[in-house]
Amino acid sequence: MTPLDIKKQTFTRKWQGLDPVQVETFLERVAREFEELNRQNMQLQEKLKASEERVYHFCLIEKTLQDTAITLQKTLEEKRRAAEQEGELILQQARQRAEEESRAAREQAAVLRSEIQSLEGQRREFFMKMKALIQGQSQTLEALQQGEPVA
Repeated sequence: MTPLDIKKQTFTRKWQGLDPVQVETFLERVAREFEELNRQNMQLQEKLKASEERVYHFCLIEKTLQDTAITLQKTLEEKRRAAEQEGELILQQARQRAEEESRAAREQAAVLRSEIQSLEGQRREFFMKMKALIQGQSQTLEALQQGEPVA
């Protein structure tokens, strides 16, 4: 029913019926109020629709934020795992390098000990040859000093 339906409503007349002016006035007032209520109802429906659209929009934003938070959390977890793996790899490489350097240092120390032993042997040999030379020269000098012929 619309306000126009109320305004156009007609009633049959009976003997000693209602005052037509009062009925018309009442129907006009009812039609105006009904029209106002319809207008308010339409406004409220528009507000409700706008509110529902805003709620839907905020729901989409919330969903996007949740998805973003989940993606960020997964990304951070992947980065943390990658950093741990990289750290383990760096540690493993450092240990391996330290072990190689330690092994190289031990090998070099062994080579140096061998060279030192060789040099000590050469030194002893040098001193023995020098001693033999000096003794031979000493004997030659003694023989010359005693006037003996040197052979």
